[in-house]
Amino acid sequence: MSVMTEQSSTQVIAEGSVATIIAVVAHNTFFAMLPYMIVCLCIIILDLYYGIRAARKRGEEIRVSRAARRTIAKIFEYLCWLLIGAGLAVAFDAPWLDKTIVGAVLGIECISMFSNALYCKGYKIKGLDKALIKKIGQKEGIDTSDIEIIKEEGTTTTEEENHGNNQ
Repeated sequence: MSVMTEQSSTQVIAEGSVATIIAVVAHNTFFAMLPYMIVCLCIIILDLYYGIRAARKRGEEIRVSRAARRTIAKIFEYLCWLLIGAGLAVAFDAPWLDKTIVGAVLGIECISMFSNALYCKGYKIKGLDKALIKKIGQKEGIDTSDIEIIKEEGTTTTEEENHGNNQ
């Protein structure tokens, strides 16, 4: 007596159809996200490049194994974010959702890259993310008076002081 049971042809066709549909959706999702993956990879490589240059300028020890581990972790993390964005866009039938998630993740990485690049050019930027949020908030008419931007160690400026300096 055999432990295996026979499957009906209808069950085999149904399982094959479901597997094919899942494969087609995964294939289309992957190729729709491919341009974002390429952009992510380019930004990660640029961030690695400027991060190494900034670390050299600060006199820090550069360990190849740590840089490689962090870069590979970023690649997989961003791949996960891309897949989450694509999955949520399909699940909620919101094609803008994947682009929003990817934009937020890339924006965070660009802040890191630009702060390292500017440090290499001699600019010490602290609170670049806060300055960016404050600028966007002011442009959109949002109250940003509680956000402080650190200029130098120990001194801060508030929105009122910035307006007074600009006039």
